[in-house]
Amino acid sequence: MIYFIVNPNCRASDGSRPLPVIRRVMRQRSIPFRLYESRYPGHARRIAADIAAEDPGAVIAAVGGDGTVHEVVNGLACCSGVTLGHIPCGTSADFARGMRIPRNTEKALSAIISPKRILKMDVGRAESDGNESLFAVSSGIGFNASVSREILTSSVRSHLGAIGAGSAAYPVIAAKQSLLYDPFTVKIRMDGERQFTFPNTWFVSVMNQKYESAGCRLAPDASPSDGILDVMVLSGVSRFALASLTSLTRSGVNARIPGSHILRCRSVRIIASKKSPIHLDGESGGIGAALSAEILPGSLRVITG
Repeated sequence: MIYFIVNPNCRASDGSRPLPVIRRVMRQRSIPFRLYESRYPGHARRIAADIAAEDPGAVIAAVGGDGTVHEVVNGLACCSGVTLGHIPCGTSADFARGMRIPRNTEKALSAIISPKRILKMDVGRAESDGNESLFAVSSGIGFNASVSREILTSSVRSHLGAIGAGSAAYPVIAAKQSLLYDPFTVKIRMDGERQFTFPNTWFVSVMNQKYESAGCRLAPDASPSDGILDVMVLSGVSRFALASLTSLTRSGVNARIPGSHILRCRSVRIIASKKSPIHLDGESGGIGAALSAEILPGSLRVITG
């Protein structure tokens, strides 16, 4: 039995809907399956939790974008017996990039039906203002979170998503936010020992995967199975450099950008000089001045590409 938790509004990279493909392939191969459509924020999390409680050894496929993966991972709460699959059809697909999962619906489905590799993936746990959440891709505070916050409610995302070009919403909104957002000073404490202060900081991203923000390769050396968080800090650069970041990091050359720093740790405490948006796998984590994160090594079985 394979369980599919589907964002009914998502489209694949070619603009097609994944549900007809899933139904056709599963019926042709006579494989038992169940489909569940998420209807409101938090619904996919509840569905995943209910399935895991009923079938602790289940294979659960998140069909959607990074937001759908985020909800499903939190619903599983690191259930060691569950195996997670993914069919990417959302705005950013950073989880799929990091896990090398095909963007093509039928190829991603075939990987779930006949998995060639299952990775024991690390999961991050973040906390801000007493609210805890797991993350599969990244968490962060500052400019990137501000962009993500606007994307979630933007008509630009909806229009582009309707033609399978949702990822193009990020550079459009990032260009706008680069003119409006103001930097801050941040203090970072890593593993309870090392301390750093960065003035004029645009954002801090706590990375479990290599990619964030619809394909920006912020942490080229990050691995989802090394038990380490890669913390990327961008500080001390101009608004022009900030606006150029998207195109530069898509080619993976962020280490050459003045003001970019990558720190590695198992836990981190971030304190900003002002309240700023916080994101969790691109989903809103509210607004706050402090963010803590830690890595939970090998917490979740994931089917990779």
